[in-house]
Amino acid sequence: MRKFAVILTVFLVFSASAALSRSTFSGSRLAAALENYVRSLIDGKTEVFFYKKIKSQSFPEDGVIAKCVGDARSLRGARSLAIEFYDGDRLLKRISVPARIKIYKKAVAAAKNIEEGKKIEATDLRIVEKEVSNCPNVAVSASQLIGKRAARRIRRGEPISLNDALDDVFVKRGDKVTIVAQAGAIRIRSVGTALQDATAGSSIKVKREGTRTILTGLLAKDGSVYIIGEGSGK
Repeated sequence: MRKFAVILTVFLVFSASAALSRSTFSGSRLAAALENYVRSLIDGKTEVFFYKKIKSQSFPEDGVIAKCVGDARSLRGARSLAIEFYDGDRLLKRISVPARIKIYKKAVAAAKNIEEGKKIEATDLRIVEKEVSNCPNVAVSASQLIGKRAARRIRRGEPISLNDALDDVFVKRGDKVTIVAQAGAIRIRSVGTALQDATAGSSIKVKREGTRTILTGLLAKDGSVYIIGEGSGK
């Protein structure tokens, strides 16, 4: 995973009484550097809250640099941010800074409650600025969701993740389906009949053709039913 670093300019203190501390970083400057670092990596408005005051750091070496290290995926919610201090290529010190990062962006939210399995329409959606710290795959355009079916019940005002919408593969009771059963490296396909309505990603009961065997499986996006359990019959 690619790492990013924001280099904080060293503030040097030269005085007779502080000769042993040649590179000094104030706590306020370190906090500002961390905030700028987070904003440089994340697309959208961000707020950074530190759980405790950052202590100033001093080093006897000249030319010490401070690097904020991490990646965009790790900077969500409650996190311990890190700052590393280097003298050339030599790591002198690493400190952890507990923080809470809130991310806001224009996102698609539910204009009303959307029940599981419902086909999503334009009237179900609205664009709002929401905190999406815990919704990394949030939809940013209604076109990403319209025509798909809700994978779960989505409450009014809730940001909608791309994972919350399934492709509109819909099987009705009585439809013929392909049943896929796998044991180790062996995969067996057969024909069966759906015993209930279902959407892609949901469980469905099917009956194998020519038998009374009832099986339970998951309906895939291609319309196949992958067996996860066996019911009754022979």
